[in-house]
Amino acid sequence: MDYDYVIEAAKMAKTANAEKLLVITAMGANSKSKFFYSRVKGDVEGTLKYLELNTVHIFRPSLLLGERQEFRAGEKISGLISTFAKYVFVGPVRPYRAINANKVAAAMYAAAQTTAKGYHFYNSDEIEKLAQSETIYQ
Repeated sequence: MDYDYVIEAAKMAKTANAEKLLVITAMGANSKSKFFYSRVKGDVEGTLKYLELNTVHIFRPSLLLGERQEFRAGEKISGLISTFAKYVFVGPVRPYRAINANKVAAAMYAAAQTTAKGYHFYNSDEIEKLAQSETIYQ
């Protein structure tokens, strides 16, 4: 699903000659990763490049924080730890800080307003900066 739904949506966007496609993958997305999740996300990014769409904004957040309908113990624990870890995740490890889903949404909205063509990638720290330029979701 993580691959098929995104690629089918991208194909529909290409058929419709859509101006932009915005996609969330994951920090560490890499088609050669030993980790299945990162490999699938990397495969998505590779296929999107192959499709040669007009403009693609790819968001690679770290751990996403926010309310969920289902309970995920691992994410809940990671979220609690990340609340305190933000004071430790500075300098070169800053991009690995968890990020609130509302900030990702705000960054996506800001990116959708731009006229930049081509493929654009945003890691968590860049998502955070882009979200600050957009106040609709804050």
